[in-house]
Amino acid sequence: MENEFIGAFVEMTPSVNEEGVDFRFGWEGLDAMDDDTVELLKNLVAGIFGMMTTQDDDVVEVGKLVRKVSAFDESIEPVNDNEIMFTADEELLSEVEAETKIIDLKTFKPNKNQKH
Repeated sequence: MENEFIGAFVEMTPSVNEEGVDFRFGWEGLDAMDDDTVELLKNLVAGIFGMMTTQDDDVVEVGKLVRKVSAFDESIEPVNDNEIMFTADEELLSEVEAETKIIDLKTFKPNKNQKH
């Protein structure tokens, strides 16, 4: 199940290297949109970037206010709620013998006659 992202995004994650957050932004697939919508999305992303880099304390205070007076928190849904993240276990992989058969679950078709 692969969904092509079309739009603009803003992503903030805790910074690994220093105090604060890392800020990422961009857009993809805007060629599928009309010019006015593309300009709006780019201006919104640039505006959010500008405010986060020059008025971050004000943005935090507005965020506190919005969360206090609205149902903002309840409206948020988990990102990729239907996806499972997998990180290979290097120790396990080193134990796997070369002759072990690895099955690609995307193409695996079980034997219908096999009893479990």
